[in-house]
Amino acid sequence: MSLLPARTAGSSTGPLLPLTVVDELPLPAGRVAVVRDAAGTLFGVPAVEGALRRAAPGEGLAESLVASLAAGTRRVGQFELVAWHAEPAFGEEAVTVDQTNESVVVGSLAVVKWIVRPTVGEHPAPHRLALLTAAGFRGMPRPWGLLLWHDPTTAGDEPALLASVAELAPAAQDGWDWAVEDGRAVARGELLAPYDLVPALSLGGLCADLHLALAAAGSRPATADEASSWHTAAVAALDEAIELAAGTEGSASSLLPGRHRAAGLLKGLAEGAGTPLIPVHGDLHVGQVLRSESATAERSRYLLTDFDGSPVLASSERLAPMPAALDVAGMTQSIDHVGRVVVRRTPDVDASVVMSWARRAQASFLDTYRRGLSAAGRSDLLDERLLASFRVQQECREHIYAARHLPHWSYVPEAAMPDLLDELSTDGG
Repeated sequence: MSLLPARTAGSSTGPLLPLTVVDELPLPAGRVAVVRDAAGTLFGVPAVEGALRRAAPGEGLAESLVASLAAGTRRVGQFELVAWHAEPAFGEEAVTVDQTNESVVVGSLAVVKWIVRPTVGEHPAPHRLALLTAAGFRGMPRPWGLLLWHDPTTAGDEPALLASVAELAPAAQDGWDWAVEDGRAVARGELLAPYDLVPALSLGGLCADLHLALAAAGSRPATADEASSWHTAAVAALDEAIELAAGTEGSASSLLPGRHRAAGLLKGLAEGAGTPLIPVHGDLHVGQVLRSESATAERSRYLLTDFDGSPVLASSERLAPMPAALDVAGMTQSIDHVGRVVVRRTPDVDASVVMSWARRAQASFLDTYRRGLSAAGRSDLLDERLLASFRVQQECREHIYAARHLPHWSYVPEAAMPDLLDELSTDGG
């Protein structure tokens, strides 16, 4: 019996016996089972007929889910199928890079993502995708549909997300691949101005379009209590980053000298009452941007992915409307991080060339983003007072993430935070 994807079963904490199948959705190639273990954890299992065994890519469960979208949006018992698009797709192929959930390509047209451990309660992705689809946002792989499950024991709560189906972006590269390769091409003298900034310009327009689409259903002003809570959370992140770094050589030395400057910059969040609040992406960085269908950056298609929000935040926090500056800060700092990765991982690279390119790319991203909002008459969506504060908070979160989950990433915020504080001090931020 196997409930987890084969490639992660050896490294993931498995379900605790005994198991209870609490619901099933029949499909032509098997069934989707909702399983609860002894600890109360839910597991979504695309299962073969007969035994409770997870269907492997190639056994037809993902293909069956895609085919079921042709019948449109509907309820089947406690299951809910949300269908935005459907077309025939046949054949399955595993996506080997998804280590948290399980993704399967169907017919070279669509990607089915099976959520391994669904949670009952509000989930950002269905809400964000519905808003973006209604607004006609085209800067993402086209959503095809969702599979949700309503827990009968928690009537009135939002359903659990069991699976999503979206367009496959042909020949798409993850942002940490294409952006780092661009940086290396700049360092080698192979990607020259003005083409070296085309991706940043594209990202600026893409993020502006994203926020305009998310704001299409309306926005509201932040309250003083909300602004105070952002400031409190950011200060807590700074304190935690310093505490976690205290025992790590290098990290503490980069944080402590700038502690008072960072704390001063974070005060801007407390002054955010009245700023427009909208649904945001919540975890926006270059790694969430696919580049597709071109060998040259100037002709590429850029697509945003992963609308789940920050994985380190509670569901209520991921769903809360926030200032657009939060997303803008995340993307801005991730462009800096690309430069740090290039310098670290590329032998004999000229760091000054790479980081100069990263600075110009940040400026191009921000300028294009601002122009996009202005052209739509919504410059108010970006509260410039908050941008510096959220950028500092982002680096604090990078320190925390590195200390808790990915120690070899620590070199990025260690180098980025001092440079950021110097930049903001010079700019009067």
